[in-house]
Amino acid sequence: MNDESDPRGPEDLGDNSAAQLAGFIQRIESLETERAQIREKIKAEYAMAEGTGFDKAAIKQVVKDRRADLEKTIAFRAVVEAYRKALARTLGDKLGELGEWARTWLTKEAKTERDEAKADYARPLDEFLRNRKDKGEGPKDQQP
Repeated sequence: MNDESDPRGPEDLGDNSAAQLAGFIQRIESLETERAQIREKIKAEYAMAEGTGFDKAAIKQVVKDRRADLEKTIAFRAVVEAYRKALARTLGDKLGELGEWARTWLTKEAKTERDEAKADYARPLDEFLRNRKDKGEGPKDQQP
């Protein structure tokens, strides 16, 4: 029988099926609540990291990269690079040169800029943490 031609309404469910359906619904609702709570905790962690001076977008990218399948990511990036090079050859588009430019920039300038940024943020962060320690203030969740 075709399911579309024989739609069953709630009155067609037997007692066992109705109880089973209610169980599914309750468990799904419970899981949805847990997911919302976890989402809020994750949001709070990102906010704490950002408040400490870390770049929230960069952290999200690192988390995404760590979660990704390495082999699939490498294969995907290889395809993207091949497409860029093909566009550069075919259209004379600068997009094909982007891959080489990005690699060069990341290995030279980005490292320098990253180190300078770390130094700029590290000093005030270290001072802030030292001042809190000197005042006897610890992380908020450790205070009595």
